[in-house]
Order: sequence, then structure tokens, then C-alpha cells
Amino acid sequence: AFFRILNFHFLPVLYRTTKDFDRLSRINLIFSLFVLLTVLLVYIFGFKGLVIRGVFLALLQFTLMFTAKTIKLTLTYSKEHIYKLFTVGAPIFLVGYITPLWFTLTYSLVFDMAGALQFGLFAIGTITLNVIKAIPDSVGGVIYPRMSMQYGRGMSYSQVLSDNLKPVVVLVLTLVLIGTSVYFLLPLVV
Repeated sequence: AFFRILNFHFLPVLYRTTKDFDRLSRINLIFSLFVLLTVLLVYIFGFKGLVIRGVFLALLQFTLMFTAKTIKLTLTYSKEHIYKLFTVGAPIFLVGYITPLWFTLTYSLVFDMAGALQFGLFAIGTITLNVIKAIPDSVGGVIYPRMSMQYGRGMSYSQVLSDNLKPVVVLVLTLVLIGTSVYFLLPLVV
């Protein structure tokens, strides 16, 4: 879990410029190759192979991202910063881990109460939702690191919010337009 947090939430923020993006793309390409190759471990060793694969991939991704970073990191401890980190970050962290549990519960309830056919239709709707979610996820992937940098440089919450409000408003309007279009076009397709 420690490496997962570092690999997906901390280390990618350190890659901010175009050169960093190229470096991060190469890292992701190498990592994806190992993700594919290590499936053999699961085939050969079963559950033990799955565990070995998970640990290996987490360590590999950490090693690749940590060694290729351009920003030098020094470890310092500040009680004030730790407190601020937990009061702001803990709720975000919890929501990030509760959301997948909610989806699992939803899938289980739909399958149990409605049956396989309705579950299949529900799955198609979920896939469509995930395609639409790619838009805000992409915008968030750009805005979140920028907001983190701004806040880390000492900007206030209101300054960070006002500086990043325009892309969020455009995103909301785009999703409303897509949702409205899908609502009216769906009866023609189905």
C-alpha cells in the first residue's frame, strides 16, 4: 500500500515539464511491458505468483520513477505539516478507497436482485460511464498536480481555487452537454 500511494499519488507529481512527461511516458511503457510479462508468474505459480507479481511491479514502478525524477528530495519532519497533511489528505484518501467498495457493493446487489441479464445491461452502462469519466479524470490529472504545486508554494485555498476555476467550469459545462446529448440520443440507439 505504501508503494501504491507513492507510485500513483506522489511520484507522478514530480514530473511536470515536457521533458518530464517524455521521461514519464518511457517509464510507463517499460512498466506496461513488465505488467504484461509478469502475467506468466500467475500462470506458473498461481496465487503465489500473483502476490510475487504485485510486489515486484510495485517495487519496479517505484524504482523507475524514483531514479528518473529530476527534483532532489530531502526528508524533513514538521509536526505542523504532518497535521495539515492528515487533516486535508485523510478525508480525500478515505473517499478514494471507499468509492471502489461502493461499486463492488452495487455490482453485487444488482447481480443478486436482478439476475445475470440485468447485470450485463448494468455492466454496459457502467462501461459507458467509465468512458465519459475519462474526460474529468484527464482534466484532474493535469489540474491536481498544478494545484498541489501552487498550494505547496504558499498560495491560499482561495487563490488556488480561483486560479483553477475556469477549467472546472468548462469541464462541468462539457459534461452537461454530453449528458444531455446522450439523454436525447439514447432512445434512438436503443
